[in-house]
Amino acid sequence: MIAPVRVGLVGCGRLAERGYLPAFALSQSLALVAVADRDEGQARTLALGLPCHGSARDLLTHEDVELLVLAHAADAHVPDALAAATVGVFSLVEKPPAKTATEVRKLVGIEPSAWLGFNRRFEPAIGELRSRFARTSPASLELELSIQSTVWGARDGSEAVLLDLGPHLVDLAVWLTGRSPSRVRVASLTDSDAAFDIDLEGLVASVSISHERGWRERVTARDGRGRTVARLARGGLVRRVAARTRCSAPGPLARTLALQLAAAGRAVRGGAIDPRLATARDGVAVMEVLDAVAAARGREWKTL
Repeated sequence: MIAPVRVGLVGCGRLAERGYLPAFALSQSLALVAVADRDEGQARTLALGLPCHGSARDLLTHEDVELLVLAHAADAHVPDALAAATVGVFSLVEKPPAKTATEVRKLVGIEPSAWLGFNRRFEPAIGELRSRFARTSPASLELELSIQSTVWGARDGSEAVLLDLGPHLVDLAVWLTGRSPSRVRVASLTDSDAAFDIDLEGLVASVSISHERGWRERVTARDGRGRTVARLARGGLVRRVAARTRCSAPGPLARTLALQLAAAGRAVRGGAIDPRLATARDGVAVMEVLDAVAAARGREWKTL
């Protein structure tokens, strides 16, 4: 029997609690063997019975791991991924991979690799949508993602919405269309709400993100005459009420994280690289868009 991939988890906040721990429980090919958090008490509370450390470097020094999942503060992602590579350990870096594209570029080409945690690529519905895009070649795209940040309840508070939710939708726009971003145009931008357009080789993707509205996810593709050719919608009041009435089975977050972890585990052991695993280059492309949005003034197009 093949031994499971030994994984260390850095960051014991809400994402670990609601996502990664249930994801590991779903996996037979990976084993969570140690955790780290700057609050070691929180780490011990969340991961009973596992070795707990105060930092990624402490974990790497004292534990035998093959893969390090970095789900802590964004400004520590790149230094800790580089530290993992120095001792021969692969890493899976949660979004946002860093605060800027300049930081993420430091991960390009490192060995062992650092992959990025764009888990929505692993949703079956997103895979079906991508296949449909390839057949229909839409002319425009609309993407919306909103949550109540107070409901999620991040332990140290959420990032501003651009860094918190923006990476998901920018990566989806690129992933679904297979096109490269070249410029952006900003309609509005605050810490809690943002709306902007991305030019993807002539296809305009309109992005709307918010921390002030209830959970809603929507992707709509239209042809040149404005007709809907593909659509995915989740959330809204009815779906929220229905979700609360279901049993406490692992939710979509845990399931997609489990699929992503399994793909990373196969790659760690020398298997074929799953094309859904996001690379550091993918992260640079996403952060270049978000950097440009953050720096934009007025509503004119800004070249990346």
